[in-house]
Amino acid sequence: MTFSIAARDADAGLFGIAVSSSSPAVAADGSIYIGDRNNTLSAFIPKPDGQLDLKWGYNHGFEGDIWTSPTIAPAGVPAAGTIYFAHDQTTDGVGMFTALIDTPDHATGKPYTVKWKYKIGKPVRQSS
Repeated sequence: MTFSIAARDADAGLFGIAVSSSSPAVAADGSIYIGDRNNTLSAFIPKPDGQLDLKWGYNHGFEGDIWTSPTIAPAGVPAAGTIYFAHDQTTDGVGMFTALIDTPDHATGKPYTVKWKYKIGKPVRQSS
């Protein structure tokens, strides 16, 4: 099945235009996560007609890209469902490694919850 993007959000970048070499990660519920060259990790929900609806976009940077492919912690581990990825650079610094979950953060009103961030200090250009 081929998917296409049906939704666009000004805060979530322009997926399809600012494409990076990030490969998508697919969660157990079918949500698709991918980074882009607009420093955004986007979450999409596939629809039966092959369209993708934008669920949310996490953007915390300037002049940075997400070249790494997101990884999702598997079921059966304490961090199950946690999404891990790295930014080239953000407003927090260069080479930020971030962990978040696809659950609303009621304290901030965001549709995701940032668990933690770690500053690597150098640009991260690829996944291992």
